[in-house]
Amino acid sequence: MRETETTSGILYGKTGSAAEDSGNYTLGWFVGFVETQGETFAFACAVKDKKGKDARVIMETIFRKQGFL
Repeated sequence: MRETETTSGILYGKTGSAAEDSGNYTLGWFVGFVETQGETFAFACAVKDKKGKDARVIMETIFRKQGFL
């Protein structure tokens, strides 16, 4: 799924989350790829005790700092 598009690149990915019966999140993940500067980079991010949305924010932040987005 297309998540974010800037003049520097396009981020594609899918989030997911796992939770205990009590509703506490135990794992969040975001997997996908980023197209930037004529290159394609695949990635996977898993974060303990967070939601998938949190993992997406982490990856977007990293890619922006690297100039990919």
